[in-house]
Amino acid sequence: MKDISRFYALFEKLLDEDSLFIDPSVGFDSICRMIGAPRRKLDSYIYKELGMHGDSVIACYRAQWYASIIAKYGKSFRKNYYLCPIRPIAGKLRTETKQ
Repeated sequence: MKDISRFYALFEKLLDEDSLFIDPSVGFDSICRMIGAPRRKLDSYIYKELGMHGDSVIACYRAQWYASIIAKYGKSFRKNYYLCPIRPIAGKLRTETKQ
């Protein structure tokens, strides 16, 4: 499990600090390949920690980023998006309901 937690920390960093989620061609599979993580194990670990799968985490980051663009620049950028209960807090992935 120690290795998976390192991959999780790297996944977190790539989303929080490097904002890889902005590139629509980057998905959970490609991030796993990029960092050399076993996809299923990392996805299970993320689900255990956040209650969401890796692809859903990335989708939420994208949705929140898009919502911030709408808030900043107005509805001219509007398209279909949704908000979800996950957000980066103090450099850690967390959900509103899980502490």
